[in-house]
Amino acid sequence: MKLPEKFEYYWPGTEVIGFFLAFVIPMFWIVWATDKIWELEQQEIVQVDMTGLMREFVDAQARSGADPDETKKAIARYLDATEASLAIISRNGKTILMSDAVLSNDTRDITPEVRSFISMLEKGSTAEDEQ
Repeated sequence: MKLPEKFEYYWPGTEVIGFFLAFVIPMFWIVWATDKIWELEQQEIVQVDMTGLMREFVDAQARSGADPDETKKAIARYLDATEASLAIISRNGKTILMSDAVLSNDTRDITPEVRSFISMLEKGSTAEDEQ
């Protein structure tokens, strides 16, 4: 192959590099982007009434008549259980919105599931605290 006179240098293999940059890398990017879009379509958006859950907890603590140290421990357990339950739910592919921020009726409310999750985690941490 004779090179045009205006080219002083020619590197063998530049066609391969050009092909790689022009076709192979974009194909990998297309596959990656399609996979990410597919994952987003699989994700479910749910809502939780955190205000109601916190109100229920505060009311229960106010009626319990427990001493301040026990109340602090109960608050810490409840907040830890709440955080853990929301983290577990979100790890399972759900996007969690607070019900105060949701304007649509199409979003599934998982407040009862979160409430049972919190009570389960709270009981587990209470059993660990007593041991």
